[in-house]
Amino acid sequence: MTHVELDLIYWFFFALGQGLFLLKRADLARRSPLNGMPTIGAFFVMNWVTLLYRSVFEVGLVFYPYRHVDVNSLIDKLGWNLPIQIPQSLWVAFFLGILSDYLMDWIVLQEKIGPFKVPSFLKENIPQLPEVKQLVDQMAVAKNEANKQP
Repeated sequence: MTHVELDLIYWFFFALGQGLFLLKRADLARRSPLNGMPTIGAFFVMNWVTLLYRSVFEVGLVFYPYRHVDVNSLIDKLGWNLPIQIPQSLWVAFFLGILSDYLMDWIVLQEKIGPFKVPSFLKENIPQLPEVKQLVDQMAVAKNEANKQP
């Protein structure tokens, strides 16, 4: 089997990990009483462009280095001492897919990471119900008024 064919198999398992995490996010969006996401499919229809961008970043920043850089020697060069070696394995690729999506999800919830502003096009679009939006707006106004008083 060629390296490219192996990369495709590893990428498939990485994508399965990403997909599992995205399925969890879509299910949470559907089940939340605070927003208007009617189905899991609606989550993907509404956010497919955002999810595609995020997955490209994840492949470039996590999957490509995992497959094409000696990660263990890189970790040693950074001065970190891991008690294990990170193997090239389909299961590791799968869990890296989950982990990379988890980290991307955490990153896009931040306004800034260090000096860098997190781009808004990486944030999911989950519409709030009008009642929830009105309540959140009222709470923000009340908080601003409370901060103004001496």
